[in-house]
Amino acid sequence: MGRIDLAGVSAMAAVLLAQPAAAGETPLYQPSPAWIHPVSLPATLASDSAFAPLYDWQVRIADGRVWSYFDITVKMTNAETIASNSTLALPWLPDKGDLIVHEVAIIRNGATIDLLKDGKRFDVLRREQQLEQRQITGLLTATMEPEGLQIGDTLHVRASVTTLDKALGDRAQWQAPLIALPAKTSGATMALSFPSKRPPHWQIVGATPQTTTVTRDGFTTVSVALPTPKKPEMPGDAPLRFRQPAFIEASDFASWREVSKVMSPLFTTEGKIEKDGALAAEIETIRKASADPLTQAALALRSVQDKIRYVAVQMNGGNYVPQAPERTWSIRYGDCKAKTLLLLAMLRALQIDAEPVLASATMDDLVPQHLPSAGAFDHVFVRARIGGRSVWLDGTDTGTRLPDLGDTPAMRQVLPLRAEGADLETIQRTAPARASVDITLDIDESTSTDLPSLTRINAVFRGGTATLLNTAKEQLGPKEHEQFLENMLQRLLGEGQFIDLATKPDADGGTVAVSGKAVFTTPWTTEDHLRKRQVARLTGGLEFTPDRARTSWTNIPVTTDAPDRIHYTARIHLPEEGRGLTVEGERPLDTEVAGQHLERHLSRDGALLTLDETLTTTGAEVAPSAIPGERDRAASINAQAPRLIAPRDTRRRWQLTDAVARGSSQIAGINALYERAIATAEPDNTVPWSNRANYRKRIGEWKGAIADLAHVIAAHPSVDDYLERADVYDTIGDYAAAEKDADAARALDPSSIAAIGRFAYYAAKQGKLDNALAVLDEKIALGGQTRFDYQLSRAQILGEFGDPAAAIGQYDALIVQKPGKPSLLNGRCWTKALRQVQIDTALKDCTSAIELSDDTSEILDSRAVTWLRLGKLTEALADIDAALVQSPGLAQSRYIRSLILRQLGRGAEADSEREQALRILPMVEKEYRRYAL
Repeated sequence: MGRIDLAGVSAMAAVLLAQPAAAGETPLYQPSPAWIHPVSLPATLASDSAFAPLYDWQVRIADGRVWSYFDITVKMTNAETIASNSTLALPWLPDKGDLIVHEVAIIRNGATIDLLKDGKRFDVLRREQQLEQRQITGLLTATMEPEGLQIGDTLHVRASVTTLDKALGDRAQWQAPLIALPAKTSGATMALSFPSKRPPHWQIVGATPQTTTVTRDGFTTVSVALPTPKKPEMPGDAPLRFRQPAFIEASDFASWREVSKVMSPLFTTEGKIEKDGALAAEIETIRKASADPLTQAALALRSVQDKIRYVAVQMNGGNYVPQAPERTWSIRYGDCKAKTLLLLAMLRALQIDAEPVLASATMDDLVPQHLPSAGAFDHVFVRARIGGRSVWLDGTDTGTRLPDLGDTPAMRQVLPLRAEGADLETIQRTAPARASVDITLDIDESTSTDLPSLTRINAVFRGGTATLLNTAKEQLGPKEHEQFLENMLQRLLGEGQFIDLATKPDADGGTVAVSGKAVFTTPWTTEDHLRKRQVARLTGGLEFTPDRARTSWTNIPVTTDAPDRIHYTARIHLPEEGRGLTVEGERPLDTEVAGQHLERHLSRDGALLTLDETLTTTGAEVAPSAIPGERDRAASINAQAPRLIAPRDTRRRWQLTDAVARGSSQIAGINALYERAIATAEPDNTVPWSNRANYRKRIGEWKGAIADLAHVIAAHPSVDDYLERADVYDTIGDYAAAEKDADAARALDPSSIAAIGRFAYYAAKQGKLDNALAVLDEKIALGGQTRFDYQLSRAQILGEFGDPAAAIGQYDALIVQKPGKPSLLNGRCWTKALRQVQIDTALKDCTSAIELSDDTSEILDSRAVTWLRLGKLTEALADIDAALVQSPGLAQSRYIRSLILRQLGRGAEADSEREQALRILPMVEKEYRRYAL
């Protein structure tokens, strides 16, 4: 059944209906008061959308009470509209005022059907919708199903919510967003009225709608034209005050000082601690533990954070009135108000000067823009004064210990609560003393830059993340907990294969350590024909690219991350004990950029490189005038980040001899990790097998890769996995098995170009050329966008296994279709060179392809074979060397180089190249001998 929650029809309705409500737990059914002026319904309503209602809001503030009246009319245009309005839901809180239902009706063909006639009433439900956020609001919801609703009907609902908060004395406060374009409505009106002789302060922020003011019968009414114009688009990194939606608010408070003065009595602590009670005993334990006030404050805060769980209790006046300290200590839960009052009582009993301060966790820099009111705040915590400085203590935080007492809160604006009143204060925020996450990695890359990084992980978390880790361990099963930790580490460190993940809480330090092992894809990449590796993690990939290109955005500052500190240490065991390695870029760093402070230290001791980085943020804004310079500095820091550069002759995976592999801690560790991952994997989790198969392929363990892929395919067969195993079979010369796997892939997806092409290729390798061509011809005959791909596969197969003249003719036709395509020219050159036909024109094809291509390694290989056929060994060697500089892992190129070297009389070098080629592709020699190479 669909349901409409009238509190969610629009942002405006949500706020109005969410105003704390009823002094009783049953809705009242009464006519609207005389001051309400019901709007006249238009003859027609917008019918193009189920979400284009007609709105009318009228709000009266008088004698500390807020009366919010709403009138919502919706046209039933289709079945979906009816479904979305099939249940009315009106929420209210039964400790602040009343929910008063004035009218629920269906208008059909000009006639009004009263749904409240004959005693029909709303049902009342208690719906604690925020229990997951540990909030008990006491919310009640009145629900009704409008019976008989039909397409073409108009549903009309009028109701009121009254609010009187005794904690505010005779003062009222109210705020609501304003409907703005492009929101769809069939019309919207809003009016705010108040006694002319005692008007509240009111304002509209974020918009300049047309307003009219009328005074009648001692009340002033301000009417607001809705919807307001669409707000200008703002960059996402603009401070919140630039992105605040338009709203209207009213308040009886004359100043922030008055708010402070009114709220202060709620946090008095005199007489709140029972003599000889459990709370008094806790305070005495703290007193005896240390005579140092700062240490006492830390211990008191730890008691409140660790022993009192957070639950927000907002019912029975609890929205502003805190729970008594003794009760909080007894029931062991409370919200920010209860925790603050408890902590204040403890600190004052310890003779520590302390006061409560209000803050807003959601509006922050918007607070000064608001009218003074208690409603501008949603949080309260403690400021103590110890040793002549402010010490901020938040009982709702977690894991705060003595070293953290110099930290500032995340909020920038606070209002101290004092009997004489106080004004807003701005906090100059600083980075925390301790890191929220401290990561230490021990990385083994000692054997080759091609192998995965074998990594030992130790990450220490504090604060909310530490609490989350403790909660996860308590509430999740072993496998779910391991997956939770893996997901967390992947977000921090990237995708990898993890094992032995565990957590270790440190209650005294307020931290939780996560440890484990992992393998990650090698961070080494090839650039300028050299193997290079980025070293910096926190200080080498800064993202500061604010968009201020629009003229209207040029004066908008950039907000930066909230105060935080992250520390990262990496110990990298260098390849081949660091032989020939150099470091490029700026090693030390200590600078401010784009609201961040960066520190980096890099040192090397033989085969061990140690990186130490710290990134701190304070939440400072970057001024508009500073944005270009900071953007440039961030780019410069990134460009100068340190990188490791391996020598040209660094050991590659195809150079891993058995002796090297046996003595490699990196390989032994990777093998052990995969064994462990597979041994502990769930039966349906094939990821460890897939990962190990990929690794084994890279190091030439072909049979092991086949076995791993067999496990994967047995559990979850896929086109990609069949083709991956087919490729391994092809590598070791088992062409029948390769063909079988490609056929299985083709059966899974008969439209797969890759599967069909590979099936034909493997069939041709076994001498079944006619079968291979027939498969391709069938697809070519179908035409369409894939025709060219199949024609190219046909030309390649003919070139290697069939009639070379026919293959060249096929390439000629394809080149006519797509002239200047390097791959086609290279294919024709390769066919001529491989099959020794039209060899005199092969060089021209290869040279033309090289001139048109950015990646020329395979084309250079083809031209080298052409030179070899022509007996031009010097030219052949030059081209094959150039090819291997670009792609040193090409087995075919290394084998061709061995042939050239042997003819040049350089036998030892030829043997080395041949050995490496066979290690990469065991069948390369057999396949090339087929063509007399």
